[in-house]
Amino acid sequence: MAEQIEYYTEERWNNWVKRARESGFSLADSKNAPDTTIFVNMEEDVVLACLKIVNKFEKEKLSTEEALGAIKYMERITLARAESISEDIDMMIQSIQSSLVAVFSSCQCYIEGKYEPGAIDDLIERAAEAEKRGDEATALGLISQVGAKIVAGQPFEFNKELSPGCLAEWIDGLDSISAAMVGNDSYKDDG
Repeated sequence: MAEQIEYYTEERWNNWVKRARESGFSLADSKNAPDTTIFVNMEEDVVLACLKIVNKFEKEKLSTEEALGAIKYMERITLARAESISEDIDMMIQSIQSSLVAVFSSCQCYIEGKYEPGAIDDLIERAAEAEKRGDEATALGLISQVGAKIVAGQPFEFNKELSPGCLAEWIDGLDSISAAMVGNDSYKDDG
C-alpha cells in the first residue's frame, strides 16, 4: 500500500473538502457567476495524481497491477461519501466525484490497454444512446475508451450539448484529463 499512498492520501482529499467548506461557496451569494476555483483545483489535483501513476506505468516503474491498485486506492478515497457541508457545496463535490468516475475508469482502461481505434465522437454518441436506454455500464465503458485515447495523446474537443446526467459529468472528467495533459507537465516524472 506504500506505493499507492505516494500518489494520493485520504488526508490530501480531506484537505480539499475542508477548503471547500471554508470557501463558503453558495450559488445564491454571487451577483455574477459564483467562484468555482476551489472545485476546479480539487478535481485537477486528483487528475494530475492519476496522470503521475500513468506516467510511472509508461516508464515501467509500476507494473499493471501496481498502477491499477494505485488508481483503485485513489478511487476509494475520493469517491467515498463526504460529510454534508451545505446543499451547494455538497452538489459541487458530488459533481466532481461523478466526473472522477470517468477519470479513474479512463486511466484503468488505458493501463489495461482495453481501447480500440475509432472516432471519439462516435464513441460518445454510442455512450449517449446507451445512457438513454438506461445502460450506464455500457455508457461508462465507451467513455472509458474515449478517456484512454485522451491519455494516449489523442486530442479531445467535444462541443455538443448534452442533457444533464452522468454522461455530461463524465465528459467534464474527460475535459479535465485533456486540460491537465495540455496545460501541465507536473505529472511527468523526470526519474
